[in-house]
Amino acid sequence: MANGKVTKLKPNSPHRRCKITQHTISTLTLRQKPYFVRDTDLRGFAIKVNPSGKHVYRVETRLGGAGQNKNITIGDVNLYTAKEARKRATELLQQIRDGKDPVAEKRQQQLSSLTLEELLKTFLKDRAPKQKQSTQDDYDYTIRKYLPHLLKREVADITPLEIKTWYGKGEDRPALTDKTYRILKSIMQHGVGMGVIQSNPCDMVKNLKIRYTIRKRDRSLSRSELEALLSEFTHVDHPEYAKQEIKISRDGADYIMLLLFTGLRKGEGFGLRWEDVDIENKRFTVRDILGSALPFHSFKSFL
Repeated sequence: MANGKVTKLKPNSPHRRCKITQHTISTLTLRQKPYFVRDTDLRGFAIKVNPSGKHVYRVETRLGGAGQNKNITIGDVNLYTAKEARKRATELLQQIRDGKDPVAEKRQQQLSSLTLEELLKTFLKDRAPKQKQSTQDDYDYTIRKYLPHLLKREVADITPLEIKTWYGKGEDRPALTDKTYRILKSIMQHGVGMGVIQSNPCDMVKNLKIRYTIRKRDRSLSRSELEALLSEFTHVDHPEYAKQEIKISRDGADYIMLLLFTGLRKGEGFGLRWEDVDIENKRFTVRDILGSALPFHSFKSFL
């Protein structure tokens, strides 16, 4: 390699053309910019010579002979002999000229062997910028907890009938089963978008209209229950209260009252910070984990 020296050539210096042999490798010289040594016997076979000294065999030709130009690296010249590289180049060039894309086919093979566990990780990673961490944790826990028998299965091998059968066995806990189904359906749809599978195996449950009817919880405290609860909270600071077997802390009482009188979710209440509270103007701001903010313009008298 010319003892590692960079040979300064004119900017328009042509690429080399010769029959690539093992002797060719030993005569490669470094230049200031990458250049190619193209084979005179096998059109499309070449060596890319880099200034760093790392040189690779590659092929380049048009898909189907006239389509998109395809460049595929075979490997480092130190890992393949010229004879081995020529044989591989012949195979690749034939595939590409026949209209087959070896890179795309390899990628598709990798996708088709993706397991549900791997797809779950990809799904969560891709959704992370737009999803709360608590949601991500819930999705991950639910799938691992209630579908462990599918985690190591290749996604392409999971059939609609399997999903239907599993779903049908969840009638003793319909809400949990349907929640797991909805998460799985979203993950599988992500797989459709990635090209891992052609269709969503969860669609059969929807198409057959066999999903469980989940009634929304509409339980609320009655007036007497609310009065009893607030009465309990008024005794929290009494010296005798600490002697009770069942009791709540002052912080706990304040937290529950905050939720009751503002309608905040549990996580929103926990996430509230003093810098978000404006006592003077009687307002506070709930900051979402994704960056949005929702102002509350009035405090109840208990605040």
